[in-house]
Amino acid sequence: ETINYIEDEKVVRQLIQAGDKLKKERQVDHWVYFSKKENLSLFRKEIEKLNFKIKSQNEKASLERPFEIRIWKVHKVDLNSVNLITNQLRGV
Repeated sequence: ETINYIEDEKVVRQLIQAGDKLKKERQVDHWVYFSKKENLSLFRKEIEKLNFKIKSQNEKASLERPFEIRIWKVHKVDLNSVNLITNQLRGV
């Protein structure tokens, strides 16, 4: 969980360095990768219940986790908000 927090912190720090004030909610994209198509299908059903929208879904055969889904949701981008959302996604 600490590693995940550090990764979220890096993303938020990049936004701040780019001049973002982190005050506005906005559409935020998330990419999630799976080794099995069945797991992606189960994940997709669960995130739709959490009001995430599907942006794209791809298969890249050369990767260890070839099944990719790109999802989005409008939310805040301060560290606490980002960490809550990414933890929620990891728990699905």
